[in-house]
Amino acid sequence: MNTSLLSFNEGVIALERFLQQSQEEFEQLEIISGYQAIKPAKVSAYIRTQRELATSRRIHIYKSAVITLYGLLEVYIKGLVSNYIQHLNSVSPNFESLPESIKNNHTSLSLELIKLAEEDSYHGSMTSAQIIGNLFSCHFPDKNFKVNSEAFVYKIQNVRTNRITELLKKISINNYEQALIETTGFGPYYRALPVHSPNGISALFRENIDDLVTRRNEISHGVEATEILSPAILLTKAAFLKAFCNGLYEVVNNNAGEFELAYSQPKKLGKPIKVINNSIVCLNVRAVRLKVGEVFLAETELSYSPVQRGKIEEIQVDNQPCSDFYSRKQQDVAIRTNFKAKERYTYYVISKAF
Repeated sequence: MNTSLLSFNEGVIALERFLQQSQEEFEQLEIISGYQAIKPAKVSAYIRTQRELATSRRIHIYKSAVITLYGLLEVYIKGLVSNYIQHLNSVSPNFESLPESIKNNHTSLSLELIKLAEEDSYHGSMTSAQIIGNLFSCHFPDKNFKVNSEAFVYKIQNVRTNRITELLKKISINNYEQALIETTGFGPYYRALPVHSPNGISALFRENIDDLVTRRNEISHGVEATEILSPAILLTKAAFLKAFCNGLYEVVNNNAGEFELAYSQPKKLGKPIKVINNSIVCLNVRAVRLKVGEVFLAETELSYSPVQRGKIEEIQVDNQPCSDFYSRKQQDVAIRTNFKAKERYTYYVISKAF
């Protein structure tokens, strides 16, 4: 799942850099053009030409940015959902243990993908024989089953807010808005907004995601745009999408943690002695292996996010860092993690004692 997020963030950061440079260039041209001193004829001609070119360049930058932003969003959503299904597949002891919505949608979506795989226009990664084989593997009480994750995302286009909501429901992630607001990826962005719509957070999604889809469709179908957004405004669109996608990753990642808590046999570490800066969890443990990079879970008892899932980023014992820890006796240990930790949470690690 993290690979999709890294690719998305890299793409948005590159686009933001381009838009910032374009905005600065336009602003500098306005300053030069407004200079009232007498200019040499060649300089005046150059400025006039640049101003004429600026209009067409604004249109080109606008179209390129909209197409790029939408492409990044669609690829990210597909990758996130597909990787999430594959991860649950690897953790689940059998097909029947998967979330209900995945089980209920798998057969019909797989049959649809089989038909598409037989068409010349199909550009997916599977053959119809592979899809059928995976489908049959899910109907036997065997660990070696394989879900057709591509079936859930292959036909996803025009990724509007309602499409994202429908797709998340198909993998048993419902009412994700509240959980999104509480994430470290989206929460700070949302709380920093000067105005919140009286129609709720879904209105914010429509203003940004649905508007982007509409603009992308206009460009793709050759429809003349009614409004050309400046690089500065496009940067605000990019900032929203970056916050939204990073927050959505946390929501999906936490749902994966909830599934792991039930089926990965995590080692219970218990309540912390204390938590420092919402990131350092101090615990008293015994006969448990802790290793930097391992999955670290927190059971929260929050209805919108029952489990927080992250990684062990650092371990300290007696104020000394270590990458791999084990003690047969009771031992105080400090763990730095990448989610917002609380003292009331109960903590787990997915590892095995020696």
